[in-house]
Amino acid sequence: FVSMALTYYTLYMINPNWFQVNDISLNTVGQKLFEFIYLTFSILTTYSSGVIVLTGIIPRIFQIFHTIIALTVLAKTLSLIFNKKE
Repeated sequence: FVSMALTYYTLYMINPNWFQVNDISLNTVGQKLFEFIYLTFSILTTYSSGVIVLTGIIPRIFQIFHTIIALTVLAKTLSLIFNKKE
């Protein structure tokens, strides 16, 4: 989870134009890290956090892989939990 947030943050540091930041100033590293952790959580539950929107193709491709990996891990975990009860 944190590694995914750090990847988004790294992509932001490589090219800030790949992200649209709305209604918040990202002045400190702590603020940036929190917002990217929040973005990672929001992507798993919705599409985006609303504060940071992915506009570049590279972050969007990563978002696809991020969602696939997270849903696969969730499915495997639930499968292990339910198979143990049987």
